[in-house]
Amino acid sequence: MIDLYYWYGYPYHFGHASWGFEPRDGDYFVFAEDAGPVLAEGAIGPDERPITIPDAQGKEPWRIRSGGIRVITFLGIMNRFRPLDHEDVGALERSRRRDELLQNLEGVPLPLLDLYLSRDDHVLPFFDATLTPGSWHIMGVRSRRLEDWRLPVFVGAADLPPTDYRPGALEFLAAVPPYLYSRLRDIFSLVHVPDAGIEDLGGDEPPGPPDRPDDGGGEGRRLRTFDEAGRAWSLRGELDQEGA
Repeated sequence: MIDLYYWYGYPYHFGHASWGFEPRDGDYFVFAEDAGPVLAEGAIGPDERPITIPDAQGKEPWRIRSGGIRVITFLGIMNRFRPLDHEDVGALERSRRRDELLQNLEGVPLPLLDLYLSRDDHVLPFFDATLTPGSWHIMGVRSRRLEDWRLPVFVGAADLPPTDYRPGALEFLAAVPPYLYSRLRDIFSLVHVPDAGIEDLGGDEPPGPPDRPDDGGGEGRRLRTFDEAGRAWSLRGELDQEGA
């Protein structure tokens, strides 16, 4: 069972519930990276292309950026990674994890997901307090319709084909079950692979929001993640040695 804490339906729900979860193609495990105000005019999407943010989000919307992997994809590869005891990791374990990452994440897209909210939206405090940097969640994204009232989500990355993604809308936000949460933290916590040039994805250290909007880069909460550190294994099947 999955704990939902934000979803759309009738009546409008804002709370907790449990459901039998059958993942769809637009469902992602997302790792919250940063949040902050951006300027709607001239906004750039996660694929570094211009986007049009719906007028309902205002001239200075609040953007919450996450990195993600499709739920279906992760469930298909999860058991190929042998769990690590992060209290006792040696050279052999680091080498094995590096090989597992290269073998199992080669060609796997890891897009960015940008969620936009109006600064006046009554649900902004909830999302900002829930999607804190370093936390994992399940986000359901569906195709955006004309005059869609759901929160806009833009999915993509500079090194992913733009035709693979369309402007989306948030269908739900849900908690990750404890076992899957531990597996996500284990597999994507790469502190034990120093030569990969990728930092640990874990942790929850959200500083306060910024005082002013920026030009789209997000001067709000910030945590280095697989995106900043190269998102190395995701698309080319090789580790980017540039690192942080």
